Amino acid sequence: MSTTNPFMQTVFVLAMTLGTPTHLLAQHDGHDHGHAQDPAGEPGDTSAKPQEGKATTVSDPYPLGTCPVSGQRLGSMGEPVARIYDGREVRFCCEGCIERFERNQRDFMKKMDEQIVRQQMAFYPLTSCVVSGEPLSENGEDFAINFVFGNRLFRLCCKDCVKAVRKHPVEMMRRLDAAVMRQQRDSYPLDTCPVSGEALDAMGGAHDVVIANRLIRLCCKSCEKGLRSRPGEILETLDRAWKARGIPHPSDGTAHERTHDETGHESHQDEHDGPAKHGDEHGAHHHGGG
Repeated sequence: MSTTNPFMQTVFVLAMTLGTPTHLLAQHDGHDHGHAQDPAGEPGDTSAKPQEGKATTVSDPYPLGTCPVSGQRLGSMGEPVARIYDGREVRFCCEGCIERFERNQRDFMKKMDEQIVRQQMAFYPLTSCVVSGEPLSENGEDFAINFVFGNRLFRLCCKDCVKAVRKHPVEMMRRLDAAVMRQQRDSYPLDTCPVSGEALDAMGGAHDVVIANRLIRLCCKSCEKGLRSRPGEILETLDRAWKARGIPHPSDGTAHERTHDETGHESHQDEHDGPAKHGDEHGAHHHGGG
């Protein structure tokens, strides 16, 4: 290329020096994933940049320690690869698993949601619906709908409340976060930050974050970057500590009769459905966002 315009020469040299914009490299295998975005919208959280053409919505980081496609441990094949689908983060053990996931996204999401329900059930902080305040069981019978939204388990009393979580995700996540903190802060099993190893009061007071319906206490806000870069590993460390201390569980209900994925799909995990007409029987209640 040749040009006699000094300004254009300068622009050309800068372009060659800086190289191709990194977001163009995300266009591979016929999929344009758009600009790289960090997990849960946090700037600079991790080198594994989740990407998608759609704007992100409220979501926890990917909470599982394994790839949803291969089942391999994340990190066992190098740096995990993160992507955003329908506003939620998914992490893969390698680039090769992304195409398989995208070819059959609905089924992989359903499988992922079932794992998230199992992971978060024992830590769920409420015995009543976070939307309506209605109880989730009656006479020992658990009729809750288990709905995974933004990688977070919500236990709800009816399908109208599922719609309310979709409509007001920020408010509903805030309510659930507050319930988790009330449930777990007093008996929190760690005295040190799971990211830095420092004492929780080393920087003047703990910084509290909720992921996967777990309270995670950090020594400072700066450690949140490290938490969001390897959430699965840190959640496993925390869970071991909770197991030794006694997992907080406010109810004796363990059934998960119905699980909805984020596309509204309903799958049956047990042999029974629970009271099918509960949403009609418990009367009118408030489904708004607060």
